Amino acid sequence: MHKVLLYSLVASVFGVAALPSALAQSGCGPSRGHSLPTCSYTATNGSCQVTISRMNPVTPPTIYVKRGCSVTVSVTDPSPLEDLTLDWKSSATVIPPDTFQSAFTSLSGNLGKFTDIERISAGPVAAVVTNCETDRTNCDNAPAITKAQERVMTALRSFDPLAIASDGLKKIKTALQPPPGGLMACGQPWCDTANWKTTVVGQLQITAGLTREQEFDANIKLLASEVADFKKNHTDPPSVSAAAILDKNQASLNTAYDNIANSLAKLAALETAVKAIPDHGAGVTGSAVIQDLTPSDKNYQTQTWAVNYTNKLLPTAKRVAAETLKSENATLLSGLADASTKAPLVTITVQFQSPSRFEVSTGLMVPFTAYHSYAKASVAKNGVVTDNVVQETKTYTVVPTVFVNFLISEWITKRQRSGLFLTGGVGYNPATSSVEFGTGLTYSYRSVAVSLLADIGRDSKLGGGFSVGQSLGTGNAANPITSTYWTCKPTAAISVRIPLGGSSK
Repeated sequence: MHKVLLYSLVASVFGVAALPSALAQSGCGPSRGHSLPTCSYTATNGSCQVTISRMNPVTPPTIYVKRGCSVTVSVTDPSPLEDLTLDWKSSATVIPPDTFQSAFTSLSGNLGKFTDIERISAGPVAAVVTNCETDRTNCDNAPAITKAQERVMTALRSFDPLAIASDGLKKIKTALQPPPGGLMACGQPWCDTANWKTTVVGQLQITAGLTREQEFDANIKLLASEVADFKKNHTDPPSVSAAAILDKNQASLNTAYDNIANSLAKLAALETAVKAIPDHGAGVTGSAVIQDLTPSDKNYQTQTWAVNYTNKLLPTAKRVAAETLKSENATLLSGLADASTKAPLVTITVQFQSPSRFEVSTGLMVPFTAYHSYAKASVAKNGVVTDNVVQETKTYTVVPTVFVNFLISEWITKRQRSGLFLTGGVGYNPATSSVEFGTGLTYSYRSVAVSLLADIGRDSKLGGGFSVGQSLGTGNAANPITSTYWTCKPTAAISVRIPLGGSSK
């Protein structure tokens, strides 16, 4: 109740319509129904939040937070291509100052390599040439089968799934990079991800590739059966020699087919990974709160955390970049000892501390009322002294003062630190050549402090029954009798804060 009255008094004196609701709070969090305030970089915060832009990440300066409070981290414009995490890096205990002593990885190379094979010999020219790869008619002779094997090999060599999908692969490689930053960065693939996915899936051409794969598989299987029939039905030495050539050619076909099947499997794995990416990004996964681990410790604690990102396509890209496509489980096993794929976005440093409640400031007191002095003054007429009277002099002055401020409450105003203090000060009054004291309330914003004080000091008054203007006679009149006494004058003061510890400097 007393604090509320005190705050109301300060509000009325300084012309503040309404002090922020945070002023009436104690502890860390905002009042019920209010969201966390944005962390200030110039004040000791309660619980607050810091927001990082994914497209334009900027590492914030050290955030100073009261013991027992916390910092919540959020990321704007997250990319669907990435997972974001807040990960601990280090913690350190810092001895508080004596308050009065100090006034992303990219995919390189090709995703797969087509194994070229030597051109096979067609053997003796057959009298009747048939398409043995699609029709078994008249395919019981080696020359016809060999010609068919050559045609299939030529078709296999001319079909390169990776070359056909090159535009899509280039787009995937781009997506493996972090956003370039800047105002125009939030396009494909990082933000306009839905359209990017549709484009990439179309350029990979998996459906057409699988159709060709099925045709090759049927051709090779048919030729394999024809070779087997030829070997079974022809056992003379020339036929045995021809059968060896057919077997060698068939092995070459199988190798070329396996290469194409492996490439298509890699593209299919990439397509699955691309389709699995959501259309919209999410924020930090897991805990996004930096908390004070030892709130009762009087020492300060500095914690360093990193907002890291992991590209969702990277595990699949690494898997398909191998010469032979591995299963997901095999890749997981072989990659157990790999270094973390997380890449740092920004580093956040938080110092939990118990801010000092005492501060010093230096400035000037400006009393609202004058100081008095009295003396004998001559009254003359036509150059002749006709009387001496008691004269009063009023002097307005400023008093250089050093203030000691005790913090009552502090809050954040436009992300800058404000505070309310009980103030006591001592200064030298040049008008009275004496020491003066001030006490009252001070409001500070950043380093400027404005005070309303009671100025306690010495002033002069007439004694011995003298009064102002009283005649003292024309002779050797004595000066009027004066005495000093303690007064209390309303005073304003302006000063510059000198924090004695903590972050509010």
